[in-house]
Amino acid sequence: MNFYTLPKNLSELDHFRSNPMVQFKDENVGGLDIVIPCYMIADADFWKQPFALELRGHVFRKDTGELISAALPKFFNVGENEYTQKHNLPWDAVCSIMDKRDGSMLTPCIINGKIYWKTKKSFYSDVAIIAQKWWDERIDADSNVALIKEWAAKGVSPVYEFWHPEWQIVLNYGDEPSMFCLGYRDMNTSAWIPLVGHTPGSIDEVINFPGGCKTLEEFQETAEGVKGYVIQFADGRVVKAKTKWYLQQHRVRTDLRERDIAELAALEKLDDVKSVVSEAGMDMSLVENIERRVAISIAAISCEVKALVAEARKAGLPTPKEVAVAYKSHPHFGMIMREWRRKGSGLR
Repeated sequence: MNFYTLPKNLSELDHFRSNPMVQFKDENVGGLDIVIPCYMIADADFWKQPFALELRGHVFRKDTGELISAALPKFFNVGENEYTQKHNLPWDAVCSIMDKRDGSMLTPCIINGKIYWKTKKSFYSDVAIIAQKWWDERIDADSNVALIKEWAAKGVSPVYEFWHPEWQIVLNYGDEPSMFCLGYRDMNTSAWIPLVGHTPGSIDEVINFPGGCKTLEEFQETAEGVKGYVIQFADGRVVKAKTKWYLQQHRVRTDLRERDIAELAALEKLDDVKSVVSEAGMDMSLVENIERRVAISIAAISCEVKALVAEARKAGLPTPKEVAVAYKSHPHFGMIMREWRRKGSGLR
């Protein structure tokens, strides 16, 4: 059973086109124009919309709208929202468990016979560029090449975790970069198939908790040196459970000021805060209300910036320099210039 549904064509996401919380990013990769739809910021209501959980970096051809590479869907911490509350999860029907690795999600895309790598939002992010260089230098010796091409021919999109010592977050996996295959999305059925699978059963039957821990709660509370688990249920639903130790290493505190939460929301870094809040049994509405206000503010600013750029074009300001002179004192000057360049170059 699939809890998630992939959009098979870009047109199925048209209802997000006017949503300032969603970016449709145009890139040219290997001579092919592609589009990457991705949410920038979201509140609790956002996830209720059709396909909202899939706005995490799938790749579509711009000319035909065809889905050519699929990433993982958005999934939440245990206790983060209504359907991930502990009492609402079918713990007697766990079908797979994976270690929650500490790296960057990468998905490959085959374009004109070559494998290109992207992070959630781009083929040209700093991590994607480093991963591509590392891959190209060792591609002849990498057994993943044949596997990726074989899966792609069947409409299957693998998903990897990439770790590099220069981009270490908390955990250290050694002196050399590494790429670990998490599983794949079947673009025909929308299924998310982890590589580490178990026969459906209870969580205690499929997890050998380290350190003598007897339950998931004990593991989260006492385990050290690990990030946590990703848990998939028989209905296809997926949740993540991070350890207290990992969250402390992130220096996440439950007494963050409202300003801190707002800044983290704007930077899309609220996930660990939500982990702490949900695991502590605290009221999530405080964080969600701040997140919602930030989303509304960003949406309003985005609309204002787009209106100013449209006004500038009507006024006949044809060059970035003239726009810069006209709006140099505006509080959103940087966003105005980015929007102007995006409109002028066709990039998004």
